[in-house]
Amino acid sequence: MFNLRKFMKSFLILIVIILILSISKIVGLYTDYLWFDSLGFSKIFTVSLTSKLLIFFFAALFFFIFAVINLWVALKIQKSKLPFKISVLVILFLAFFQGLTASSAWLIVLQYLNQVSFNLQDPILAKDVSFYVFSLPFFLALWKYLFACILLTTLIVAFYYLQQFITSLFTSNVDPNTNTVYKSFNLKQRISKIKRAGMVDMAVLASLIFFLLALKHYLARFSVLYSEKGIVVGAGYTDVFVFLPVVKFLMIFAIIIAALFYVWIFYFSKIQKLGKRHIIAFISTGFMRNFCFISRCY
Repeated sequence: MFNLRKFMKSFLILIVIILILSISKIVGLYTDYLWFDSLGFSKIFTVSLTSKLLIFFFAALFFFIFAVINLWVALKIQKSKLPFKISVLVILFLAFFQGLTASSAWLIVLQYLNQVSFNLQDPILAKDVSFYVFSLPFFLALWKYLFACILLTTLIVAFYYLQQFITSLFTSNVDPNTNTVYKSFNLKQRISKIKRAGMVDMAVLASLIFFLLALKHYLARFSVLYSEKGIVVGAGYTDVFVFLPVVKFLMIFAIIIAALFYVWIFYFSKIQKLGKRHIIAFISTGFMRNFCFISRCY
């Protein structure tokens, strides 16, 4: 049973450990503040520090809430031998690094929030130049953060549903007839034991990943304006007439795969023999095609 008092005690101990490990960083921040203040630029330091802290807090909080909710749903669907408190502490640890990584983009966020128009459009996609200077870096940083949040959450949830299979990798079985020691690696059998609700949960998370892949392909369209693949920097003939149509196709393809997950949820998942086989096929084909393209082009 979940004990709130013990959890808060563990949480406070973790906070104290983090503060102890951060003493040198805190001293360095104070030294930087004194230096900025002596030059009359203390406001610049406080604005940058406040931005980092706010981004860290909201980024870590969003990931923590999103991951804990999905973990709670997974535990309601399938029981686990791993205590919920330990899982929450692991998520809290990951949330700390998610917030830390997101806070490094504080300047990009401030530039996006305080952007001004250049009143100059590009000839290919008809976007104001300010979009490439202020908005596009922000959207790319936001995409990386959201993708990391959903991917980490999906891995955590998948670990819960496949605990028995992961445990079997490190344990041996004994054949009662021959007394032979062997290991079982039947992933298909383990997946078949996952409840329908668990597969639906995984399908929803996978669909979010593919929606984000579609968004990545959409944002990739704007990279042709500063492409270095041709003789000169900028959009060349291949970029405009080959790269853009291919990216558009992959964007639509990723959206279709994401939609197919919901088709599986409302139709194929009800057919026990076909449901899980279809979702595995969707995941394997979609991930291979999209990630292979991303690794080559980005």
